[in-house]
Amino acid sequence: MLKILSFLFGIIIISIILFSANSPFISIYAQDNQYYYNTTNENNSSLLNELESIKNILESKVTKLATALQIASNLPQILQPPDVNLIDPKVKGIPEDADIEKRKIAKILLGQFEFSSIDFLLNNGDVYFDEPFEDQLNRTVTNLSFRDYYQAVEQTKKTYLSDAIISKATGRNLAVIATPVINKENEMTGILLGALNFNNYDKFLQSLNLQNNSRLVLIDKTGVKIGDSTENETSASKESFEKKQFSNLTSVKLALEGNQEVL
Repeated sequence: MLKILSFLFGIIIISIILFSANSPFISIYAQDNQYYYNTTNENNSSLLNELESIKNILESKVTKLATALQIASNLPQILQPPDVNLIDPKVKGIPEDADIEKRKIAKILLGQFEFSSIDFLLNNGDVYFDEPFEDQLNRTVTNLSFRDYYQAVEQTKKTYLSDAIISKATGRNLAVIATPVINKENEMTGILLGALNFNNYDKFLQSLNLQNNSRLVLIDKTGVKIGDSTENETSASKESFEKKQFSNLTSVKLALEGNQEVL
């Protein structure tokens, strides 16, 4: 089951918790007295419908990516046990021309889905490869066992969606979908990772026809921005991660507590 993401929808200021993969739900809170007094039941219904539509689109996007990784993790090329003897410390994983079949699958995922990178980890958290290869060369660490997504998949053997993190390979703000690679003997032979490209979420939110100078912002449950309807905003930047500018909003706190009302 994917871990819950949280989202902030700004019409004045409205926050929305998005979904757990198997049980979607929505929680909305408006933090503005003027908005409260001018809101009618009809407007509430219209707003809820709009939020529900956006929620469904975003949920579909993330579910599509998770499904793509899960399908890839069951392909013969990925199921073939990794050869640890190929790992070269000089390139912080296997060489670019090693275990080509696995890299081909990673390149297909990058070409067809909204991932910024695809990684394969060994069971102990060591990086087997990164794709693109340039990301692998730029790594500052080669063992990711400290990451929450590694620990969750290692313990549960299920697909997991992380909160926003700063990449040790690119320095970008991103989130990771991680899925186990399970062989026919029901043994985990590795973990396949896909990093979400937050620039795609900026583009999606900026493509919406928002009215009355409204702003739509996508955040994780810690308040880190991962999408913004404001033009020229870059949610993938390290600065976006470090500011956590939405974590202290009352609307966000109430939404995370499960408030179901539009006020």
